[in-house]
Amino acid sequence: MAQHTFDVKFNDAVNNYPGGFTGLYRYTKEKTLVCGSNGINGSRNTYFAVFDNEGTFINTKTLPFRRGWVQVKWYNKEDKLIYILMDESIGKYLGFPWHLITMDTNLNVINDKRLDSTVMGLSANMSKVIAPQYIRLSDSTLLLTSGYTEYTEQQNALYQRMAYIIDNKGRVISTYKFQSYSRNDEPLYRKSNGEIFWRYSFKDPLNIDKIGYRLSNTNFEFIDKKDSISLPDFYSNNDYARNFTPTGDGGFALLRMVYEKPETAELIKYDSQYTKQWSVLIPSHSDEKHQLIENKNGGFFVITQTITDTTISLGFQECLQDIAVSKISAEGKLQFTAYYGSGTCIQVVYNAIKDNDGGIVISGRYNASKFTTCNNTCSTPEYEWLLKIDTLGGGARLLTSVMEQSDELNETILYPNPTSDILYVNTEFSSIDIFNSNAENVYSSNMQLSNSKSIDISNLGSGLYFCRIAYKNGTIVKPFIVQH
Repeated sequence: MAQHTFDVKFNDAVNNYPGGFTGLYRYTKEKTLVCGSNGINGSRNTYFAVFDNEGTFINTKTLPFRRGWVQVKWYNKEDKLIYILMDESIGKYLGFPWHLITMDTNLNVINDKRLDSTVMGLSANMSKVIAPQYIRLSDSTLLLTSGYTEYTEQQNALYQRMAYIIDNKGRVISTYKFQSYSRNDEPLYRKSNGEIFWRYSFKDPLNIDKIGYRLSNTNFEFIDKKDSISLPDFYSNNDYARNFTPTGDGGFALLRMVYEKPETAELIKYDSQYTKQWSVLIPSHSDEKHQLIENKNGGFFVITQTITDTTISLGFQECLQDIAVSKISAEGKLQFTAYYGSGTCIQVVYNAIKDNDGGIVISGRYNASKFTTCNNTCSTPEYEWLLKIDTLGGGARLLTSVMEQSDELNETILYPNPTSDILYVNTEFSSIDIFNSNAENVYSSNMQLSNSKSIDISNLGSGLYFCRIAYKNGTIVKPFIVQH
Protein backbone atom coordinates (compact mmCIF):
# COMPACT_ATOMS: atom_id res chain seq x y z
CA MET A 1 0.00 0.00 0.00
CA ALA A 2 1.37 3.40 -0.92
CA GLN A 3 2.07 5.89 1.86
CA HIS A 4 -0.18 8.61 0.50
CA THR A 5 -3.58 7.20 -0.44
CA PHE A 6 -6.57 9.54 -0.08
CA ASP A 7 -10.25 9.69 -0.96
CA VAL A 8 -11.64 13.23 -0.73
CA LYS A 9 -15.24 14.19 -1.46
CA PHE A 10 -16.84 17.62 -1.13
CA ASN A 11 -19.97 19.41 -2.30
CA ASP A 12 -19.18 22.22 -4.74
CA ALA A 13 -22.60 23.80 -4.11
CA VAL A 14 -21.71 24.53 -0.46
CA ASN A 15 -19.34 27.23 0.82
CA ASN A 16 -18.28 28.18 -2.70
CA TYR A 17 -16.17 25.04 -3.13
CA PRO A 18 -14.65 24.50 -6.57
CA GLY A 19 -16.10 22.03 -9.03
CA GLY A 20 -15.50 20.46 -12.43
CA PHE A 21 -11.90 19.38 -11.85
CA THR A 22 -11.13 18.60 -15.49
CA GLY A 23 -7.43 19.39 -15.27
CA LEU A 24 -4.76 17.82 -13.03
CA TYR A 25 -1.06 18.57 -13.21
CA ARG A 26 1.68 17.56 -10.76
CA TYR A 27 4.49 20.13 -10.91
CA THR A 28 6.55 19.12 -7.87
CA LYS A 29 6.86 15.98 -5.75
CA GLU A 30 4.63 17.54 -3.11
CA LYS A 31 2.18 19.67 -5.10
CA THR A 32 -0.55 18.95 -7.65
CA LEU A 33 -2.37 21.71 -9.51
CA VAL A 34 -6.05 21.28 -10.29
CA CYS A 35 -8.16 23.52 -12.52
CA GLY A 36 -11.90 23.88 -12.08
CA SER A 37 -14.49 26.58 -11.52
CA ASN A 38 -16.23 28.10 -8.55
CA GLY A 39 -18.90 30.68 -7.77
CA ILE A 40 -22.54 31.01 -6.81
CA ASN A 41 -25.76 32.23 -8.47
CA GLY A 42 -24.63 30.95 -11.85
CA SER A 43 -21.33 32.85 -11.88
CA ARG A 44 -18.57 30.28 -12.37
CA ASN A 45 -15.07 31.70 -12.50
CA THR A 46 -11.86 29.92 -13.36
CA TYR A 47 -10.42 28.37 -10.22
CA PHE A 48 -6.96 26.95 -9.56
CA ALA A 49 -6.02 25.03 -6.44
CA VAL A 50 -3.02 23.13 -5.17
CA PHE A 51 -3.28 20.02 -3.00
CA ASP A 52 -0.58 18.01 -1.30
CA ASN A 53 0.15 14.28 -1.04
CA GLU A 54 -2.58 13.88 1.57
CA GLY A 55 -5.28 15.39 -0.65
CA THR A 56 -5.39 18.61 1.43
CA PHE A 57 -5.83 21.94 -0.36
CA ILE A 58 -2.97 24.26 0.52
CA ASN A 59 -3.47 27.14 -1.92
CA THR A 60 -6.18 28.54 -4.20
CA LYS A 61 -6.56 31.17 -6.88
CA THR A 62 -9.68 32.53 -8.64
CA LEU A 63 -9.38 34.37 -11.97
CA PRO A 64 -11.99 36.87 -13.21
CA PHE A 65 -13.22 34.95 -16.24
CA ARG A 66 -15.07 31.72 -16.88
CA ARG A 67 -13.28 28.53 -17.72
CA GLY A 68 -13.68 27.27 -21.25
CA TRP A 69 -12.09 24.42 -23.16
CA VAL A 70 -9.30 22.10 -22.08
CA GLN A 71 -6.37 23.71 -20.27
CA VAL A 72 -2.81 23.22 -21.48
CA LYS A 73 -0.51 23.14 -18.45
CA TRP A 74 3.24 22.84 -18.13
CA TYR A 75 5.97 23.69 -15.65
CA ASN A 76 9.16 25.29 -16.97
CA LYS A 77 12.08 24.07 -14.84
CA GLU A 78 14.32 26.87 -16.12
CA ASP A 79 12.27 29.80 -14.80
CA LYS A 80 10.27 27.76 -12.23
CA LEU A 81 6.98 29.08 -13.56
CA ILE A 82 3.67 27.39 -14.41
CA TYR A 83 2.15 28.10 -17.84
CA ILE A 84 -1.55 27.61 -18.58
CA LEU A 85 -3.20 28.12 -21.97
CA MET A 86 -7.00 28.18 -21.87
CA ASP A 87 -10.10 29.73 -23.39
CA GLU A 88 -13.16 31.46 -21.96
CA SER A 89 -15.47 30.03 -24.64
CA ILE A 90 -18.86 31.36 -23.58
CA GLY A 91 -21.34 31.49 -26.41
CA LYS A 92 -20.41 33.17 -29.70
CA TYR A 93 -17.74 35.82 -29.35
CA LEU A 94 -16.04 38.03 -31.89
CA GLY A 95 -12.72 36.30 -32.11
CA PHE A 96 -11.97 33.90 -29.30
CA PRO A 97 -10.64 34.94 -25.88
CA TRP A 98 -7.63 32.72 -25.22
CA HIS A 99 -5.36 33.37 -22.27
CA LEU A 100 -1.75 32.39 -21.68
CA ILE A 101 -1.40 32.68 -17.92
CA THR A 102 1.95 32.57 -16.15
CA MET A 103 2.02 31.75 -12.42
CA ASP A 104 4.68 31.10 -9.85
CA THR A 105 4.49 27.97 -7.71
CA ASN A 106 2.36 29.84 -5.13
CA LEU A 107 -0.25 30.67 -7.82
CA ASN A 108 0.65 34.35 -8.01
CA VAL A 109 -0.18 35.53 -11.55
CA ILE A 110 2.94 36.89 -13.22
CA ASN A 111 1.37 37.54 -16.61
CA ASP A 112 -1.99 37.07 -18.38
CA LYS A 113 -1.61 37.47 -22.13
CA ARG A 114 -4.81 37.49 -24.16
CA LEU A 115 -4.50 35.79 -27.55
CA ASP A 116 -7.27 37.19 -29.74
CA SER A 117 -8.06 36.62 -33.40
CA THR A 118 -5.56 39.30 -34.49
CA VAL A 119 -2.68 37.60 -32.70
CA MET A 120 -3.71 34.21 -34.11
CA GLY A 121 -4.18 35.58 -37.67
CA LEU A 122 -7.88 34.81 -38.06
CA SER A 123 -11.00 36.64 -39.12
CA ALA A 124 -12.70 38.59 -36.34
CA ASN A 125 -15.86 36.61 -37.10
CA MET A 126 -14.23 33.36 -36.08
CA SER A 127 -15.79 31.89 -32.96
CA LYS A 128 -16.61 28.67 -31.18
CA VAL A 129 -13.33 26.84 -30.73
CA ILE A 130 -13.79 23.18 -31.68
CA ALA A 131 -11.80 20.10 -30.69
CA PRO A 132 -8.49 21.65 -29.56
CA GLN A 133 -5.57 19.23 -29.26
CA TYR A 134 -2.00 19.88 -28.27
CA ILE A 135 1.39 18.32 -27.65
CA ARG A 136 4.39 19.74 -25.85
CA LEU A 137 7.48 20.35 -27.96
CA SER A 138 9.70 21.64 -25.13
CA ASP A 139 9.46 23.53 -21.85
CA SER A 140 9.07 26.71 -23.90
CA THR A 141 6.85 25.77 -26.86
CA LEU A 142 3.76 23.77 -27.66
CA LEU A 143 1.93 22.68 -30.79
CA LEU A 144 -1.80 23.41 -30.75
CA THR A 145 -4.48 22.53 -33.31
CA SER A 146 -8.06 23.72 -33.22
CA GLY A 147 -11.11 24.16 -35.40
CA TYR A 148 -13.24 27.27 -35.79
CA THR A 149 -16.51 28.39 -37.26
CA GLU A 150 -17.07 31.72 -38.99
CA TYR A 151 -20.53 33.34 -39.14
CA THR A 152 -21.49 36.23 -41.41
CA GLU A 153 -24.82 37.73 -42.41
CA GLN A 154 -24.36 36.73 -46.05
CA GLN A 155 -23.56 33.04 -45.64
CA ASN A 156 -23.84 30.02 -43.47
CA ALA A 157 -21.06 28.90 -41.16
CA LEU A 158 -17.62 28.36 -42.66
CA TYR A 159 -15.28 25.86 -41.04
CA GLN A 160 -11.54 26.14 -40.68
CA ARG A 161 -8.84 24.12 -38.91
CA MET A 162 -5.47 25.59 -37.94
CA ALA A 163 -2.25 24.52 -36.23
CA TYR A 164 0.09 26.81 -34.27
CA ILE A 165 3.43 26.62 -32.56
CA ILE A 166 3.28 28.97 -29.56
CA ASP A 167 6.10 29.87 -27.17
CA ASN A 168 5.84 30.60 -23.47
CA LYS A 169 5.59 34.35 -24.16
CA GLY A 170 2.41 33.87 -26.16
CA ARG A 171 4.14 34.45 -29.49
CA VAL A 172 2.95 32.50 -32.53
CA ILE A 173 6.11 31.04 -34.08
CA SER A 174 4.45 29.42 -37.09
CA THR A 175 1.00 28.49 -38.42
CA TYR A 176 -0.51 25.91 -40.74
CA LYS A 177 -3.96 25.75 -42.34
CA PHE A 178 -5.32 22.28 -43.04
CA GLN A 179 -6.86 21.56 -46.42
CA SER A 180 -9.66 19.54 -44.83
CA TYR A 181 -11.72 20.13 -41.72
CA SER A 182 -11.64 17.10 -39.46
CA ARG A 183 -10.94 16.41 -35.80
CA ASN A 184 -8.68 13.63 -37.06
CA ASP A 185 -6.15 16.23 -38.28
CA GLU A 186 -4.03 16.44 -35.14
CA PRO A 187 -0.53 15.90 -33.73
CA LEU A 188 -0.11 12.73 -31.69
CA TYR A 189 3.41 12.98 -30.27
CA ARG A 190 6.92 14.28 -30.78
CA LYS A 191 9.45 11.57 -31.58
CA SER A 192 12.90 11.44 -29.98
CA ASN A 193 14.48 12.78 -33.21
CA GLY A 194 12.25 15.87 -33.10
CA GLU A 195 9.81 14.78 -35.82
CA ILE A 196 6.08 15.11 -35.15
CA PHE A 197 3.79 12.14 -35.71
CA TRP A 198 0.33 13.16 -37.00
CA ARG A 199 -2.85 11.48 -37.99
CA TYR A 200 -4.91 13.04 -40.77
CA SER A 201 -7.97 12.50 -42.92
CA PHE A 202 -7.86 11.90 -46.67
CA LYS A 203 -9.88 10.45 -49.56
CA ASP A 204 -8.89 7.19 -51.19
CA PRO A 205 -9.23 6.63 -54.98
CA LEU A 206 -12.89 5.66 -54.43
CA ASN A 207 -13.54 8.95 -52.58
CA ILE A 208 -13.96 7.13 -49.27
CA ASP A 209 -12.85 8.87 -46.06
CA LYS A 210 -9.71 7.30 -44.60
CA ILE A 211 -7.38 7.95 -41.68
CA GLY A 212 -3.64 8.15 -42.38
CA TYR A 213 -0.48 8.98 -40.47
CA ARG A 214 2.43 11.20 -41.45
CA LEU A 215 5.56 12.89 -40.13
CA SER A 216 6.52 16.57 -40.17
CA ASN A 217 9.13 18.94 -38.83
CA THR A 218 8.28 21.97 -36.68
CA ASN A 219 7.84 24.11 -39.82
CA PHE A 220 4.86 21.95 -40.83
CA GLU A 221 6.76 20.44 -43.72
CA PHE A 222 5.30 16.96 -44.09
CA ILE A 223 8.10 14.63 -45.04
CA ASP A 224 6.63 11.15 -44.94
CA LYS A 225 3.12 9.77 -45.24
CA LYS A 226 2.02 6.57 -43.54
CA ASP A 227 -1.26 5.82 -45.30
CA SER A 228 -0.54 2.10 -45.12
CA ILE A 229 -0.45 1.96 -41.32
CA SER A 230 -3.55 0.11 -40.21
CA LEU A 231 -4.42 1.86 -36.94
CA PRO A 232 -8.01 1.93 -35.66
CA ASP A 233 -9.88 5.18 -35.06
CA PHE A 234 -9.95 6.57 -31.53
CA TYR A 235 -11.00 9.71 -29.69
CA SER A 236 -8.61 12.66 -29.67
CA ASN A 237 -5.92 13.20 -27.06
CA ASN A 238 -7.09 15.98 -24.76
CA ASP A 239 -7.93 16.35 -21.06
CA TYR A 240 -11.35 14.76 -21.50
CA ALA A 241 -10.32 11.71 -23.51
CA ARG A 242 -6.72 10.54 -23.28
CA ASN A 243 -6.79 7.58 -25.58
CA PHE A 244 -3.29 7.81 -27.00
CA THR A 245 0.14 7.96 -25.38
CA PRO A 246 3.74 7.66 -26.56
CA THR A 247 5.72 5.04 -24.64
CA GLY A 248 9.19 4.96 -23.15
CA ASP A 249 10.47 2.46 -25.73
CA GLY A 250 9.82 4.82 -28.64
CA GLY A 251 6.48 3.27 -29.58
CA PHE A 252 2.96 4.22 -28.58
CA ALA A 253 -0.32 2.79 -27.28
CA LEU A 254 -3.90 3.65 -28.12
CA LEU A 255 -7.29 2.80 -26.66
CA ARG A 256 -10.50 2.27 -28.64
CA MET A 257 -14.01 1.01 -28.00
CA VAL A 258 -14.91 -2.43 -29.35
CA TYR A 259 -18.53 -1.97 -30.37
CA GLU A 260 -18.84 -5.59 -31.46
CA LYS A 261 -18.34 -6.54 -27.78
CA PRO A 262 -20.56 -4.39 -25.54
CA GLU A 263 -18.90 -2.70 -22.54
CA THR A 264 -15.41 -3.49 -23.84
CA ALA A 265 -12.41 -1.45 -24.93
CA GLU A 266 -9.16 -2.57 -26.50
CA LEU A 267 -5.68 -1.36 -25.57
CA ILE A 268 -3.20 -1.82 -28.43
CA LYS A 269 0.58 -1.44 -28.13
CA TYR A 270 2.81 -0.56 -31.13
CA ASP A 271 6.60 -0.44 -31.38
CA SER A 272 8.72 2.38 -32.85
CA GLN A 273 8.19 0.99 -36.37
CA TYR A 274 4.38 1.18 -36.02
CA THR A 275 4.10 -2.63 -35.76
CA LYS A 276 1.43 -4.02 -33.45
CA GLN A 277 2.97 -5.87 -30.49
CA TRP A 278 -0.09 -6.92 -28.50
CA SER A 279 -3.65 -6.00 -27.55
CA VAL A 280 -5.82 -6.64 -24.51
CA LEU A 281 -9.54 -6.18 -23.76
CA ILE A 282 -10.70 -4.24 -20.71
CA PRO A 283 -14.12 -3.22 -19.32
CA SER A 284 -15.42 0.17 -20.50
CA HIS A 285 -18.77 1.83 -21.15
CA SER A 286 -17.85 5.06 -22.95
CA ASP A 287 -14.79 6.07 -24.96
CA GLU A 288 -15.32 9.70 -23.94
CA LYS A 289 -14.23 8.84 -20.39
CA HIS A 290 -11.01 6.97 -21.11
CA GLN A 291 -7.72 7.86 -19.48
CA LEU A 292 -4.58 6.02 -20.60
CA ILE A 293 -1.41 6.26 -18.50
CA GLU A 294 1.91 4.45 -18.88
CA ASN A 295 3.28 3.51 -15.46
CA LYS A 296 6.92 3.67 -14.50
CA ASN A 297 7.41 -0.09 -14.91
CA GLY A 298 6.43 -0.06 -18.58
CA GLY A 299 2.87 -1.29 -18.13
CA PHE A 300 -0.31 0.78 -18.22
CA PHE A 301 -3.18 2.03 -16.13
CA VAL A 302 -6.48 2.44 -18.00
CA ILE A 303 -9.17 4.46 -16.23
CA THR A 304 -12.70 4.03 -17.57
CA GLN A 305 -16.30 4.55 -16.60
CA THR A 306 -18.02 1.20 -16.73
CA ILE A 307 -21.06 -0.82 -15.72
CA THR A 308 -20.25 -3.33 -13.01
CA ASP A 309 -23.13 -5.65 -13.83
CA THR A 310 -24.16 -6.13 -17.47
CA THR A 311 -26.73 -8.81 -16.57
CA ILE A 312 -29.28 -6.33 -15.21
CA SER A 313 -31.86 -4.64 -17.42
CA LEU A 314 -30.68 -1.94 -19.84
CA GLY A 315 -32.75 0.68 -18.04
CA PHE A 316 -30.73 0.26 -14.85
CA GLN A 317 -27.33 -0.26 -16.44
CA GLU A 318 -27.00 3.47 -17.08
CA CYS A 319 -27.59 4.06 -13.36
CA LEU A 320 -24.81 1.77 -12.09
CA GLN A 321 -21.52 3.08 -13.48
CA ASP A 322 -18.35 3.11 -11.41
CA ILE A 323 -14.84 4.31 -12.14
CA ALA A 324 -12.76 1.29 -13.13
CA VAL A 325 -8.97 1.18 -13.01
CA SER A 326 -7.38 -1.64 -15.01
CA LYS A 327 -3.70 -2.45 -14.63
CA ILE A 328 -1.94 -4.00 -17.64
CA SER A 329 1.57 -5.42 -17.57
CA ALA A 330 4.31 -4.45 -20.03
CA GLU A 331 3.63 -7.77 -21.79
CA GLY A 332 -0.03 -6.93 -22.36
CA LYS A 333 -1.60 -9.04 -19.58
CA LEU A 334 -4.60 -7.66 -17.70
CA GLN A 335 -3.60 -8.03 -14.06
CA PHE A 336 -6.72 -6.69 -12.35
CA THR A 337 -9.63 -4.27 -12.59
CA ALA A 338 -10.48 -2.25 -9.48
CA TYR A 339 -13.86 -0.51 -9.15
CA TYR A 340 -14.35 2.75 -7.24
CA GLY A 341 -17.71 4.21 -6.32
CA SER A 342 -20.87 3.58 -4.35
CA GLY A 343 -21.98 0.63 -6.46
CA THR A 344 -25.46 2.15 -6.69
CA CYS A 345 -24.89 5.39 -8.65
CA ILE A 346 -22.94 6.93 -11.51
CA GLN A 347 -19.31 7.91 -10.95
CA VAL A 348 -17.77 10.15 -13.63
CA VAL A 349 -14.08 10.42 -14.58
CA TYR A 350 -12.74 13.93 -15.23
CA ASN A 351 -8.99 13.48 -15.38
CA ALA A 352 -6.17 11.22 -14.14
CA ILE A 353 -2.40 11.60 -13.77
CA LYS A 354 0.54 9.41 -12.80
CA ASP A 355 1.80 10.02 -9.28
CA ASN A 356 5.29 9.96 -7.76
CA ASP A 357 5.03 6.50 -6.23
CA GLY A 358 3.75 4.79 -9.38
CA GLY A 359 0.11 5.11 -8.39
CA ILE A 360 -2.44 7.50 -9.92
CA VAL A 361 -4.61 10.45 -8.90
CA ILE A 362 -8.13 10.72 -10.33
CA SER A 363 -10.57 13.62 -10.33
CA GLY A 364 -14.24 13.01 -10.97
CA ARG A 365 -17.81 13.18 -9.81
CA TYR A 366 -19.28 10.90 -7.12
CA ASN A 367 -22.96 9.88 -7.16
CA ALA A 368 -23.75 11.78 -10.35
CA SER A 369 -27.17 10.98 -11.84
CA LYS A 370 -28.29 12.80 -14.99
CA PHE A 371 -30.85 10.26 -16.20
CA THR A 372 -34.51 10.48 -15.25
CA THR A 373 -34.69 6.72 -14.82
CA CYS A 374 -31.94 6.93 -12.17
CA ASN A 375 -33.71 9.38 -9.84
CA ASN A 376 -34.58 6.58 -7.42
CA THR A 377 -31.28 4.73 -7.56
CA CYS A 378 -28.79 7.31 -6.34
CA SER A 379 -28.33 9.32 -3.17
CA THR A 380 -27.90 13.08 -3.21
CA PRO A 381 -26.10 15.42 -3.09
CA GLU A 382 -23.43 14.81 -5.67
CA TYR A 383 -19.80 15.27 -4.72
CA GLU A 384 -16.64 16.42 -6.41
CA TRP A 385 -14.07 13.66 -5.98
CA LEU A 386 -10.31 13.45 -5.68
CA LEU A 387 -9.08 9.88 -5.42
CA LYS A 388 -5.50 8.68 -4.98
CA ILE A 389 -4.82 4.97 -5.39
CA ASP A 390 -1.63 2.93 -5.21
CA THR A 391 -0.19 0.43 -7.64
CA LEU A 392 -2.22 -2.39 -6.07
CA GLY A 393 -5.63 -0.77 -6.47
CA GLY A 394 -5.81 0.15 -2.78
CA GLY A 395 -9.17 1.30 -1.48
CA ALA A 396 -11.22 -0.30 -4.23
CA ARG A 397 -14.83 -1.22 -3.49
CA LEU A 398 -14.34 -4.23 -5.73
CA LEU A 399 -11.11 -5.76 -6.99
CA THR A 400 -11.24 -8.59 -9.51
CA SER A 401 -8.60 -10.49 -11.40
CA VAL A 402 -9.79 -11.57 -14.82
CA MET A 403 -8.05 -14.92 -14.44
CA GLU A 404 -9.55 -15.58 -11.01
CA GLN A 405 -13.06 -14.21 -11.49
CA SER A 406 -15.60 -16.86 -10.48
CA ASP A 407 -18.65 -17.91 -12.45
CA GLU A 408 -20.97 -16.81 -9.63
CA LEU A 409 -20.67 -13.18 -10.81
CA ASN A 410 -22.35 -14.02 -14.09
CA GLU A 411 -24.75 -16.63 -12.71
CA THR A 412 -26.28 -14.73 -9.78
CA ILE A 413 -30.07 -14.49 -9.81
CA LEU A 414 -32.37 -12.84 -7.26
CA TYR A 415 -35.90 -14.28 -7.09
CA PRO A 416 -38.78 -13.70 -6.94
CA ASN A 417 -38.46 -10.20 -8.30
CA PRO A 418 -40.62 -8.30 -7.36
CA THR A 419 -40.97 -9.86 -3.89
CA SER A 420 -42.87 -9.05 -0.71
CA ASP A 421 -41.31 -11.04 2.12
CA ILE A 422 -38.48 -13.42 1.15
CA LEU A 423 -35.64 -12.82 -1.34
CA TYR A 424 -33.66 -15.83 -2.57
CA VAL A 425 -30.12 -15.91 -3.99
CA ASN A 426 -29.29 -18.85 -6.23
CA THR A 427 -25.55 -18.98 -5.39
CA GLU A 428 -23.45 -19.26 -2.25
CA PHE A 429 -21.83 -16.02 -1.13
CA SER A 430 -19.56 -14.60 1.56
CA SER A 431 -21.54 -11.50 2.54
CA ILE A 432 -24.48 -9.46 1.42
CA ASP A 433 -25.63 -5.83 1.79
CA ILE A 434 -28.91 -4.26 0.76
CA PHE A 435 -29.25 -0.54 -0.03
CA ASN A 436 -32.37 1.51 -0.58
CA SER A 437 -32.75 4.02 -3.42
CA ASN A 438 -30.96 6.65 -1.29
CA ALA A 439 -27.90 4.38 -1.03
CA GLU A 440 -28.59 3.78 2.68
CA ASN A 441 -27.62 0.37 4.03
CA VAL A 442 -30.80 -1.37 5.27
CA TYR A 443 -29.48 -4.92 5.63
CA SER A 444 -26.02 -6.38 6.17
CA SER A 445 -24.75 -9.90 6.79
CA ASN A 446 -21.23 -11.34 6.72
CA MET A 447 -22.28 -14.91 7.41
CA GLN A 448 -22.48 -17.49 4.64
CA LEU A 449 -26.07 -18.54 3.97
CA SER A 450 -25.22 -21.66 2.03
CA ASN A 451 -28.21 -23.68 3.22
CA SER A 452 -31.32 -21.65 2.47
CA LYS A 453 -29.75 -18.63 0.74
CA SER A 454 -32.88 -16.70 1.67
CA ILE A 455 -33.23 -13.21 3.15
CA ASP A 456 -36.22 -11.91 5.12
CA ILE A 457 -37.05 -8.48 3.68
CA SER A 458 -40.62 -8.27 4.98
CA ASN A 459 -39.75 -5.22 7.07
CA LEU A 460 -38.63 -3.21 4.03
CA GLY A 461 -41.04 -0.75 2.49
CA SER A 462 -42.15 -0.94 -1.13
CA GLY A 463 -39.65 0.40 -3.62
CA LEU A 464 -36.41 -0.21 -5.50
CA TYR A 465 -33.44 -1.77 -3.67
CA PHE A 466 -29.94 -2.92 -4.57
CA CYS A 467 -28.35 -6.10 -3.32
CA ARG A 468 -24.53 -6.13 -3.19
CA ILE A 469 -23.30 -9.72 -3.02
CA ALA A 470 -19.66 -10.53 -2.24
CA TYR A 471 -17.94 -13.71 -3.37
CA LYS A 472 -14.38 -14.90 -2.87
CA ASN A 473 -13.25 -13.45 -6.19
CA GLY A 474 -15.51 -10.47 -6.71
CA THR A 475 -18.67 -8.55 -5.94
CA ILE A 476 -21.84 -7.92 -7.93
CA VAL A 477 -24.74 -5.47 -7.52
CA LYS A 478 -28.27 -6.58 -8.41
CA PRO A 479 -31.46 -4.47 -8.26
CA PHE A 480 -34.75 -5.86 -6.97
CA ILE A 481 -38.17 -4.50 -6.13
CA VAL A 482 -40.17 -4.86 -2.91
CA GLN A 483 -43.89 -4.73 -3.59
CA HIS A 484 -46.39 -5.12 -0.70
